[in-house]
Amino acid sequence: MSTYTELASIGNKYIKSEKSSKTSYLIQDHVRYIKQTQIAKSPIAYMKFVAKKLFPGDKNTRDQTYTTKIAKICESYKNKPTLLSKFKALFMLYYNLIKGSL
Repeated sequence: MSTYTELASIGNKYIKSEKSSKTSYLIQDHVRYIKQTQIAKSPIAYMKFVAKKLFPGDKNTRDQTYTTKIAKICESYKNKPTLLSKFKALFMLYYNLIKGSL
């Protein structure tokens, strides 16, 4: 859970500094996911829901979606290594969660 908390903290700081930036939408969404996870009755069920939302479809589609999302994140946050590493870790957690739940 520390990756989620760290990303939320970094994300909140980033959102405050770049409120109108298009790149902050991804951060805003994930900070919202993290906050919802923290207050959910079943955090694991909510995380699985988010994972299914991020990586829908069969195995091949999920693999392709994961690769596409990681490439997009790498391009968008190449100058922000702290955020990039946290997003990579977060997406890996979501991806592994969806792989393990099917």
